[in-house]
Amino acid sequence: MYVAIDLRKIKILVTMSIHEMSQEEMSYGEGGQENKIVYAIGEDGNYIPIPVNGQQAKHISQMAQWGSNTLLHEIETKVKAGMLSPIAYYMEKNEMDIATLAQKVGKWEWQVKKHLQPHVFSKLSPALIQLYANIFNITFATLVHFGDEQQ
Repeated sequence: MYVAIDLRKIKILVTMSIHEMSQEEMSYGEGGQENKIVYAIGEDGNYIPIPVNGQQAKHISQMAQWGSNTLLHEIETKVKAGMLSPIAYYMEKNEMDIATLAQKVGKWEWQVKKHLQPHVFSKLSPALIQLYANIFNITFATLVHFGDEQQ
């Protein structure tokens, strides 16, 4: 039995080539182990499914989680430095992209991109900020006062 792993959460795998994967990583999980599929980039540039066993998949998932946490921390730092609006942080935390968030908010993608700029975010209407907060399942105050010591 094979279980596909969500590539959106395992961004690190898409950069691996078939030559970077060891024979152990390409094993088929003998002895009745459950196999999972990960993807590597083949010589022709196309994705190739590679079966891995449960322990290897767990390790890969942990690597991807670490990468996701690192990105989230970088975005948090940029928000606190005034380079991005809090929308960017919660968008990444909720694993959304611009298109998904734009659809949920009912705005064009270019509008949501503008909302990622702190000076634009500060001018948004309270109703629109509340809509973003509802989408992210947080309070209005949490979104507006991102990173304040009182929160």
